[in-house]
Amino acid sequence: MLIIVVNLNFGLHLQVESIVLSIISMLSSPNDESPANIEAAKDWREKQDEFKKKVRRAVRKSQEML
Repeated sequence: MLIIVVNLNFGLHLQVESIVLSIISMLSSPNDESPANIEAAKDWREKQDEFKKKVRRAVRKSQEML
C-alpha cells in the first residue's frame, strides 16, 4: 500500500515533485522485508532475473490495453 502525505503549506509543484521522488525511491529500492505481496518479494530476493522478465511482460500487456 502506498500512503503519501501531502503538506498543504507547499505549492502544487512541490507536492507533485515529492510524490514522484517518493515513487522513484520505492521502485529503485523495494522493501522486500515487509512486502504487501509476499510472492513477489520472494521472487525479487531469490530470482531477480525472472522477476524482472515477469514485470516487463506485465507492463507490455498493460500498455497494449491502452
